[in-house]
Amino acid sequence: MKKILTLSVNDSKVINSENIFDNIKKINIDDSKENFIVMTFNIKRELINAYVVTVGLVDCSLIHPRECFRSAIKDNASFIIIAHNHPSGCLKPSSNDIDITNKLIQAGKIIDIEITDSIIFNKTEYHSILYECVFTW
Repeated sequence: MKKILTLSVNDSKVINSENIFDNIKKINIDDSKENFIVMTFNIKRELINAYVVTVGLVDCSLIHPRECFRSAIKDNASFIIIAHNHPSGCLKPSSNDIDITNKLIQAGKIIDIEITDSIIFNKTEYHSILYECVFTW
């Protein structure tokens, strides 16, 4: 995995879905395939790295906690933000999107690396699905 993005946020380091999406749009990805992105952050809310962890097919991308958190552990991250594109352009999360996000939230709790947002995006819009996930510990 290689660094793909230098995140630019305002001086107060407010990291939200909107400014994450503004920066995701700068990443050169193949929009015809689903890409799963992990962004790692330190305790000061500064971006450490951003990675395209997997590139899938036109309608899916396999992701496992092992791949998702590998870079976060290597970077000694305090939290991560995950994102993936929908080549169809539809921002509605699938049941698989919700299921894998819940699984990743659970894994993050075990290793104490919080997922602070989960974003679905297309070329022009985004949708944060974190609050649609109902994992309870």
